[in-house]
Amino acid sequence: MARSVDDAAASAQEPAEAKNSDGDRCPHCGSDQRGEQIPEEHLRAGWYGEWNGEPRHFSRTLLVEIRGVYDGGLFWACPDCDGRWHRWPPGSRLHAAAEPYVQRHQRPTTP
Repeated sequence: MARSVDDAAASAQEPAEAKNSDGDRCPHCGSDQRGEQIPEEHLRAGWYGEWNGEPRHFSRTLLVEIRGVYDGGLFWACPDCDGRWHRWPPGSRLHAAAEPYVQRHQRPTTP
């Protein structure tokens, strides 16, 4: 599928990781989204960007693509509770496209 100008502009705003205001936790169930530790030799090789010597982890957060809606990740999902949250900023075309899928699986936020 060809990418539109809107898609190209949105790609420039793509977040690098599935982080939210609470760090590496699902905003719905609070589960830790850090996966296995990335092997140090891979970090030293620069396969995962700059490295400051601190341990880093893979992410367990799922990036969901909906065929025919957007050729790429449209929203984030938790592998534990299937809670979903937006990847794109409010007001963007891709945020609006993701809204029906995100809202359908909203989970109550943990108190």
